[in-house]
Amino acid sequence: MTGYSREELLGMYVQDIEAKEKHSETDAHIKRIIREGGDSFETRHHRKDGKIIDVEISVKYSSIGDGQLIVFVRDITETKTGRS
Repeated sequence: MTGYSREELLGMYVQDIEAKEKHSETDAHIKRIIREGGDSFETRHHRKDGKIIDVEISVKYSSIGDGQLIVFVRDITETKTGRS
């Protein structure tokens, strides 16, 4: 979906692909997700080829080990632009 390989994504931060929020907003959003246990929202991400796509995010925080975010991302670009 983003054009990045699994290995590339594992070496990146959310801020590297986030196109809608400023870095400080993303940091605050992640802290809120950890505090509240999860969130669902729409945002925009940068693809490797430079295009920006609309995505729907569903994220849950798990305190297993050092803590981790379990994230599902769905491309909703066609829905947002009205294309079928």
